[in-house]
Amino acid sequence: MLRRTLLVLTVVCAPLMAKKPAPLPDFTLIAPDGKAVRSSQLKLNKNWLLVYVHTRSAHSVTMLNQLKDDNQLAANQKVIVIVGGATTAQAAELMSGYAHLKSVTWYSEPRRDALHKLDLPGAPAVLGMKDDISQWRFVGETARQQHLQSLMKSWRDKDK
Repeated sequence: MLRRTLLVLTVVCAPLMAKKPAPLPDFTLIAPDGKAVRSSQLKLNKNWLLVYVHTRSAHSVTMLNQLKDDNQLAANQKVIVIVGGATTAQAAELMSGYAHLKSVTWYSEPRRDALHKLDLPGAPAVLGMKDDISQWRFVGETARQQHLQSLMKSWRDKDK
């Protein structure tokens, strides 16, 4: 019985990767105005979400749609989206489809340094950050969108 329970937990929770809490590594992003921004400048107080997406990933679009469908998250200033492998113009084109996410901060990252320095196997990914420390990560597609939405909501609301 214990074996079956562990197997079910592994299958359901596979995308949620348990990682040792780690500080945000050093990398450079490009703001929509073209200015370079260091990762050390991203630090938000308390709990916040770092979302890494890619322009040519259907799973990334699904993840962004989950942000789009959550009106409270859309109004929250505790979300940073990094568009990996994208120029500023490509990121701006993607952002235009999510114009109502006004308080979400967007950056492009053409060289994908953040992807590697954050030790992400790919996009999309959501990292639960506490100050400048990564506490958890969710990588890849979720068949159960409500689970990811619930995880993101509970994390960002945790410090209210």
